[in-house]
Amino acid sequence: MASKSIEFNSLIVLIVALFSPSSGQGMGTPMVLQQLSGGMGNMMSRLLNQSGVAVSKQCETDFQMFRDALTAREYWALRMFDAASKVPSGIFDGNMNWIGSYEECLDAVPNGQILANQTQPFKPQYCTVTIPVPASLFESFAMANFRIGVCIPNSCFDSDARSLLVSGFVSIPMVGEAILNQTRWHPEKSPVVCQTDPPGFDTKAKAAITVCVVLGCVLILGTGYDILKQHVLLDATDDRGHKQRQEGKHTASRPRTLGKVFLSFSLYTNVPKFLNTNQGGGTLSAVNGIRFFSMTWVIFGHVFQNLFAARNAASVGMSVMRRASMEVVTNAFFSTDSFFLLSGLLVSYLSLKEMKKVSGAKGWAIYYVYYYLHRFWRLTPVYGLLMLVYISMWPYTGDGPNWTPTSPERDDCRESWWLGLLYVNNFFVKDPGQCMGWVWYLANDMQMYWASPIVIIPLFLSPVFGGIWSFLSLLAVTIATGVISWKNNLATSMVIEGMQMRESAEYYDLYYVKPWCRMGPFIVGIITGYILHKTNCKINIRWYWNTLGWLLAIGSGLTVLYGLHGVVEGRYANSVEVAALYNALSRTIWAAAVCWVILSCATGHGGFINTFLSWKVFVPLARLTYCAYLVHPCIIAYFSARQRTTTYYTDIDMVCQYLGHMCMSLMAAFVLSMAFEAPMIGLERALVAPHLKHKKK
Repeated sequence: MASKSIEFNSLIVLIVALFSPSSGQGMGTPMVLQQLSGGMGNMMSRLLNQSGVAVSKQCETDFQMFRDALTAREYWALRMFDAASKVPSGIFDGNMNWIGSYEECLDAVPNGQILANQTQPFKPQYCTVTIPVPASLFESFAMANFRIGVCIPNSCFDSDARSLLVSGFVSIPMVGEAILNQTRWHPEKSPVVCQTDPPGFDTKAKAAITVCVVLGCVLILGTGYDILKQHVLLDATDDRGHKQRQEGKHTASRPRTLGKVFLSFSLYTNVPKFLNTNQGGGTLSAVNGIRFFSMTWVIFGHVFQNLFAARNAASVGMSVMRRASMEVVTNAFFSTDSFFLLSGLLVSYLSLKEMKKVSGAKGWAIYYVYYYLHRFWRLTPVYGLLMLVYISMWPYTGDGPNWTPTSPERDDCRESWWLGLLYVNNFFVKDPGQCMGWVWYLANDMQMYWASPIVIIPLFLSPVFGGIWSFLSLLAVTIATGVISWKNNLATSMVIEGMQMRESAEYYDLYYVKPWCRMGPFIVGIITGYILHKTNCKINIRWYWNTLGWLLAIGSGLTVLYGLHGVVEGRYANSVEVAALYNALSRTIWAAAVCWVILSCATGHGGFINTFLSWKVFVPLARLTYCAYLVHPCIIAYFSARQRTTTYYTDIDMVCQYLGHMCMSLMAAFVLSMAFEAPMIGLERALVAPHLKHKKK
């Protein structure tokens, strides 16, 4: 009770001081700090002396020194005390991330700035401990945690920080009792993170740096060689070099294999190729706009997840999500279905053209070797490079109260990085876990690509049999999805009011990341690509049928997005049967709606929508979608981890965050694409494709 009285009296003194004028004889700032120092010192003594709080000897000694200095009103101790987190306002609004002042903690004992009568006793460190919210106290926060920051001597280990913080927290009346009564909470296992100086570069970091340095050197050499070849060597070897360049005849110096390798890395060639908006005949130009906007939708949904980390999340979170306009956010999951249908459409449309040129058993064998090699080579190098750099270099690129010494994905990546590179990581969600969890999409896309010949070959051989087979395949995955949803009582989304963590995890593991539940849009895309290939994009659609098609596409798309708005609001719950029907059909219906847009635009019936989606600005932007998908979660995670304060949600703040993340993601994607993705594509075209195509003929 004495400690409680001291804390209360200190609070009263602080309030009086803040609202009273300071004078030399009155209750000025020094007296306030003295009162606070006494209260804090007694609290530390109680923490160190009460049973169950075990700390190291040096930690205890330094804490005693801290207490004495605080009582003596020494500046460095006052700064350490001020840097530690306090119980804030807005707890019932969701303000449970009590950070304190990270910079003030680290600068509390600055070198060379200790007063003459003071000594520098130790270096401070900033630590946080995570404690679960007791459901009996705050029922609305059953899935949340308290996160408390403190400034302690660097002689204290993580276990010391855990003991001090947990003991202090559970001593709070009513809150401590509620926490101790939680049978599933083990204080000794409470996560503790102490910010320390990053260690020297480990083996992985050195490997990542080496790869980046070598890549940079090759880019410089390739660009220099390209410039030298085009502007120096050609003129030196032929008096008519200038005329030949104007005519596009560069016959004077044909590069050999090594030259082709260097030219593949030339920014002088790759950047103009990227910016080139000219497209050949038969190109589905509207696809560029759809790809770009689908990518912005993915980023939009991921950025808005930060809403649930805002300090006012409890008061505004679900009220914001109940808005009809926010269905675009809660249903941003359908953006990946747009990519699945685009993948199926382009695979079908382009493969059927190439398959016409193949003849003989050997030709077919070579074709399918290249078919699978091309896809693996297209996706894997840039994915592997990003994984190496992101996982290895994270600890050395930032700091802050929300920073983790290892990357958010490092623990999972230690065991499962190879599963990602083999594109089977979506089958190992729980054990050993997913490395870079957002690449579940790449695994699904690759697996669908592996299986695509099962649908495409029958269409190529027989339109009738292929059509029936495609329909049966679509029916099979639809029924399988519905049965899985019904049997496991799955919800219709991962964002529903009152949804428990377990339910969300089951939805993700059993349905969201499994290819047999996501293949419907891919098959719809294959069928659409076949129709466009078979008709050569020339279909005469009468205006009334075209109008009806657009109305059905818009209506069905809006129904998928807004049809279950009442469920998100919590006004009613779906039956198991309705949820299974929605999960089985919704993604295929969405894909069919988008495919109508592509079909109508490709056949000349899209009107102003086709004009907009085919805008040449979208051509280079669409080329960035793959790298943007890979890199944007890294940028969002980096931004969040470096925050010094907890964000406060407002619509305009979130929109500004979204626009910033989107622009940064596109810029990072451009760098990644020009530095590695484009060179890998160039290497394939220069070294592999000519030989396979020659043998194929």
